[in-house]
Amino acid sequence: LFPGEVFRPYVKVANEGSAGWERERASVTGSVGITATWTRADDPGYEMIQYGMLPCDLSPHTELTFPIALQAPAEAGSYTLTLRLNCLAVTYIGDPVTIPTQVP
Repeated sequence: LFPGEVFRPYVKVANEGSAGWERERASVTGSVGITATWTRADDPGYEMIQYGMLPCDLSPHTELTFPIALQAPAEAGSYTLTLRLNCLAVTYIGDPVTIPTQVP
């Protein structure tokens, strides 16, 4: 990745519960999406947060693979990108995925 580059990683999500996940609701609260958080080990105060939404509603006991648009940090360095599925404004769902990333 280059500084500030927009890229589209593919993510795979699985709804293993008994309730459907909604992409959009009348309010943001309760919509299911992905939180992408960039951090740096050498700068504990650095945090850049981005969001991606599901491309559609997801029924119980189904999975889906799709791309989300993210932007690399503007400065070169070593970063950790953490992806978390979340029910916006309510709670995180499942375990985070952590990806060490180098921006040259």
